[in-house]
Amino acid sequence: MRSHGTLLAGTASPEQLVDRALELGYGALALTDRDNLYLAVRFLQHAGKSGPQALQALPGAELTHGRTAALLLPVDRRGWATLCGLLTARRLDDSFDLVRAIGASHAGLHVIVESPALAAALVAAGVPPAIPAEGEHARALTHRGGLWLGVRGLPRERAALRERLGAAWKLGVPAVATGDVMLRDPGDHEAHRVAVTAAAGELIERMPPGSFCDSQAWLASPAEWERRVRAMCAGGGCADAAEALLANNEALVRRCRCEIPMGVPILPSAPLPEGVTEDGALRAATLAGIGRRYPTPAARRAALLRMESELALISRMGFTGYFLLVANIVAFASSRGIPSVGRGSGASSIVSYLLGVTNVDPIRYGLCFERFLHPQRRDCPDLDVDLCWRRRDEVIAHVYDTYGHDRVAMISTHATMGPRSACRCRA
Repeated sequence: MRSHGTLLAGTASPEQLVDRALELGYGALALTDRDNLYLAVRFLQHAGKSGPQALQALPGAELTHGRTAALLLPVDRRGWATLCGLLTARRLDDSFDLVRAIGASHAGLHVIVESPALAAALVAAGVPPAIPAEGEHARALTHRGGLWLGVRGLPRERAALRERLGAAWKLGVPAVATGDVMLRDPGDHEAHRVAVTAAAGELIERMPPGSFCDSQAWLASPAEWERRVRAMCAGGGCADAAEALLANNEALVRRCRCEIPMGVPILPSAPLPEGVTEDGALRAATLAGIGRRYPTPAARRAALLRMESELALISRMGFTGYFLLVANIVAFASSRGIPSVGRGSGASSIVSYLLGVTNVDPIRYGLCFERFLHPQRRDCPDLDVDLCWRRRDEVIAHVYDTYGHDRVAMISTHATMGPRSACRCRA
């Protein structure tokens, strides 16, 4: 299933797809947007609210390269890490090769491909075939993931079905029935056509054949989906294969137990000299700022009292390393003469003020630290720092060079179409 996270192709939000799946009576649903996990968290969060109906949410992705593609579904947390690594490599590695990449990194993943030739290449690259449903009780599931040949149950698959299943059988790769959902319902197909055409910068009547998803690529009921699989097998002269395809689908879902903890911050640690603790380093840095910010003894006494109170709470909530990292980044910008401005609720912290992250005295202006950080706050606080747009890339490069390209990530924001822009695009 693809949501509008498959940019300018998918038409529905993950929340809409989850709600529709529950209406139709599904027990499990996989989100496999193209080359990304942009909406995986939203998908998991909304499915987690499904209550007694308990929809099992399977986060995954469709990994593509040129004309080749593979659906990747993590079995567990190890598979999730593998999937994240493959998607990152797909974006950053100019020499990325899908077969080589999956062959080298497939631990904890279900790998589903539609081409027997691609399946053969992946087997040769070291990806083990999955264990089919009929064999899972006879053999220990030393690896619960593995390679599958995906069959989507569309009429156009009938002609080559026998040949594809035969090739997969020779490879020892089991076939599994999958879905091909790009749309919430049949009425979304026109919106999909417009979105794909907009991505191509073309007129809709000039789009080449095969540009759009199949008109049946909507979220059908479980009974309708099963009927399609059986009809496709019967039409392809392989009616007896339908039971195995459907049983393998159930087996694949059973083996997916990837649970991603939500709402638990995974906080970074600041690199420090041996023997120096984070609490000690932050205390030393803030004490150094007392003399700069508060020149009179009376002002220092009030500042020290508030500083100690804030440091205790910051340490108790596990944010000491975070403050040190932000202070390092701001200090680097300052040392290079790059203007920066700390803003937002972080300006209510005297620790931020003493570190030079912000330049507003919270004591003078009566700002409440608890607005920024308090034990009952469930979301993770952040220190907002604006950098000079002309030289911000220098600061970003410093962060990558200091902490490592494998430990630094940047986020993106995606603009969505409002009614007027959608009408203009359609016109």
